[in-house]
Amino acid sequence: MNPTSSPIVLSGQDKRVEVPGFVLTETYRPPGFALPSHFHEYANIALALDGSFIETVGSKPYEVHPCSVIFRPAGEPHSNQYGKTAAHCLIIEVRPQRLAEVRRFTQILDHASYLGPGLLSHLVLAMSREFRMLDTVAPLAIESLTLEILAEATRLSSRTEREPPQWLRQAREVVHEQFAESLSLSSVAGGVGVHAVHLAKMFRKHYGCTLGDYVRKLRLNYASQLLARSDKTLATIALAAGFYDQSHFAHLFKLRFGVTPGVFRAGLRARRTPIQAKCKDFLSD
Repeated sequence: MNPTSSPIVLSGQDKRVEVPGFVLTETYRPPGFALPSHFHEYANIALALDGSFIETVGSKPYEVHPCSVIFRPAGEPHSNQYGKTAAHCLIIEVRPQRLAEVRRFTQILDHASYLGPGLLSHLVLAMSREFRMLDTVAPLAIESLTLEILAEATRLSSRTEREPPQWLRQAREVVHEQFAESLSLSSVAGGVGVHAVHLAKMFRKHYGCTLGDYVRKLRLNYASQLLARSDKTLATIALAAGFYDQSHFAHLFKLRFGVTPGVFRAGLRARRTPIQAKCKDFLSD
């Protein structure tokens, strides 16, 4: 089946806002909904706010979770399969004149790419807040955040283009598997057969942060997913994510995401009821 052009807005429940050079659309997709291969007229950035889905570009599927970011060039065919829960996204279309300006400093919107939760989560959450607020300053904030997302994604992309050595990729895998445990620089370095000083230097060079900062981001990302998907207490989540107590967890969470864990969870729950209502309306349209 040949892909066809598809508008961002698929339901009367979707909400659109325009700022200079960008059009933002808040979308709601019901559980189990499927979009066959299609493309969009304008390059766009998709910010996943709630729910999960699979986006397939060519033959490569991306599992999209809350706080993920997808970059799509204009005309890029892709398909979407939504999961067991409703999906809530914020799509930022980049109009041609603004895209020409953006291309002066980055080509991030010239090819499809995906950034998982944790890498740009603070910017995704900030954009969601501005979109809901929409006061007189919101257009300026939205424009600034969009450019910051593009800049940060470009930095991350340039780092990944410099292929790290095999031993460093193995060290990173160890960290992903054991981030909630008590890790030390020496233990990770010993596991891959290098000196701790060399690991520290190479990790920062290729991944843009210290090993400790990276572990902290993984723990906070995992905690944010538990807050979104479970009813576990904050203390239980803090321990499961590797923090030594709830207070320490709450402090770092607020520094990273701008809100406390309790406020973060309450905001997600407040959105779920209207999302479910909107999805019912969507199915009846």
